[in-house]
Amino acid sequence: MKRDRNDFRRICGAIAINAMLLFLGAAVAQAQEADLALEVLMEPSHGVTPPGSSGMLTFTVTNLGPDPSGGLANRIRIESGTERALDVDGFDPPVTIEPAGGSSCEVSRFLGEPVPPEPNVLVSYHVSFPGPLDPGESMVCDVTFSVSPNLRQDIGMLWGTFGGTFDPDSFNDLVFTPFRLPVTAIPTLSQYSLVVFAMALMAAAFFLRRRQRTS
Repeated sequence: MKRDRNDFRRICGAIAINAMLLFLGAAVAQAQEADLALEVLMEPSHGVTPPGSSGMLTFTVTNLGPDPSGGLANRIRIESGTERALDVDGFDPPVTIEPAGGSSCEVSRFLGEPVPPEPNVLVSYHVSFPGPLDPGESMVCDVTFSVSPNLRQDIGMLWGTFGGTFDPDSFNDLVFTPFRLPVTAIPTLSQYSLVVFAMALMAAAFFLRRRQRTS
């Protein structure tokens, strides 16, 4: 009787293990892959953004397959890297991102430590689309950006795409958008100034040669 109970327990254990293996195998078989490719177009296209200027970023996410993307939440998200707010009075992000009129995407801003109004606050943005995104389909989102009038150096934002499913190629998920300040032009001399400068050089050379002869 005791042996029969042990055999029964072993059989039940084997059935449970096999059932678990079948469940895991089915889960692995149902695991989806979606290769999301990100493209970001900037207007103005030359990327020169003077302090206080504004422009537009156009995000395009394409699902290269083989499966739909969107995850359990059916959202596709584009995240920016973190930038530090400028060290001025009040909260002043170097670049402010907002959704453009009529756009189907949402823009959220996240703040890290320390919190405003302390300086050097970390700022990041999330741009999200409604999903799912089927293979071969693309979604486009337009957002506007505003450059702080207090910006004094070039910055850049790195954007990455997250679709909630395994992405076999992460290299086409990342795009870097530069925000460059205008190059300060070096003032040139007028024609009259150039003539005076040349005459001064000639006079300096003449006196130097004369001094060498008399010495």
